[in-house]
Amino acid sequence: MGIVALQLAAACTEPTGAIPFPDDAIEVAPGAPYARWWTMTQSCAGHARPMGQVHFYVVPRLSIDDGATRYAGYWYRDGNRIVLAQPYATDGAVVRHEMLHALLQRGDHQRVDFVDHCGGIVDFGDGLHEERAELLTPPGPSSPVLSPSQFKIELVLAPQPIALTAPDSGWLSATVIVTNPRDEPVWARIEHADNDSIGPTLGVTVDGLSTRVTRTRYSVDTLVAFGPREVKRQVLDIKLDAPLTRWRARALFNADTGSWAPVPVQR
Repeated sequence: MGIVALQLAAACTEPTGAIPFPDDAIEVAPGAPYARWWTMTQSCAGHARPMGQVHFYVVPRLSIDDGATRYAGYWYRDGNRIVLAQPYATDGAVVRHEMLHALLQRGDHQRVDFVDHCGGIVDFGDGLHEERAELLTPPGPSSPVLSPSQFKIELVLAPQPIALTAPDSGWLSATVIVTNPRDEPVWARIEHADNDSIGPTLGVTVDGLSTRVTRTRYSVDTLVAFGPREVKRQVLDIKLDAPLTRWRARALFNADTGSWAPVPVQR
């Protein structure tokens, strides 16, 4: 059983019992950009299987429930089926989380798979922190506290170029990469807006002149741990709908931004 819990970026322990397969689940054909998301997940997982072996389903509601917990997605070993709550059927990190379960054919959440290999590509964590505190070896209380502007911020866009028609149908995957520039563990200070309990961490803005879309992760933490020269990454998925002639994108890390980069579009 592979799960992603609502309010949690990804559940990190396997439940004691399987949720019954939903009666209202509707089987769907995996359209754009599932094939590319599958390839991305295969690459980080180090496992290869045909996506055609997986059956995808959507339930027409906000969550999949077991009476106690709500889930955005769930992988069933029986039949190799992935079920997604409708709002999350195009949430790349949630879909790739379930794809990882299908590739591994396991329902547990081992750190080596979900953090070391596929961290930032698949959802993982509790949705409140960048990573569960018990999994971290944090900097000490006397470690330097750096502002986001002191970190190296990079952006990688895929595919190159993006097609507004098939096969991409306008879907863009933006990988934000943030690197600790020091050879020592440090804290990154995450600023929160006044009276706001969460602050943005890794994100991306895509601008199409008359259209601007921002996707970002959020954290309740005001300090985020980085190991020496540690690199954190986050893949964010955006669908470009308008047939505009010029797009650009830039990475975000809390209050700091990278430079604008063009988004190549296939004509």
